[in-house]
Amino acid sequence: MPTILIGIARWGGTEIETRLPVSIARSDDRAEIVQGFRFDVVQPDHPIVAALPWTSATWTLCGYNKLTLKPRATLVASHQGDPPIACWDCQGGRTAVFASDFAPHWAGDFVCWSHYPMFWKQMVHWLAKQN
Repeated sequence: MPTILIGIARWGGTEIETRLPVSIARSDDRAEIVQGFRFDVVQPDHPIVAALPWTSATWTLCGYNKLTLKPRATLVASHQGDPPIACWDCQGGRTAVFASDFAPHWAGDFVCWSHYPMFWKQMVHWLAKQN
């Protein structure tokens, strides 16, 4: 029987996963939340999310990948015990995850938030060790 591809990345168990601050399921880990949700920033001073008005923002996300935070990783944001934003230092560099989407499908109106570009700029600067 042919394999049917349905857009699931299947990164669990790969070399990529060993570099990430999270463990990835080897099965479909997508959580669709059609009514929308907000994650909680649990490390508001972390350079990835610092100085952004998270509490006054009105955007919602529509889904994410359910991941498991690895020991020694930093949980930056949380949703129902899952790490939508996490990071760590890895082999002399840094890696991070944003477990939702950066395009309109799961990102909902997050992409329209006036601070959305700054969030990604701060993420890239942290990854590049520029802060």
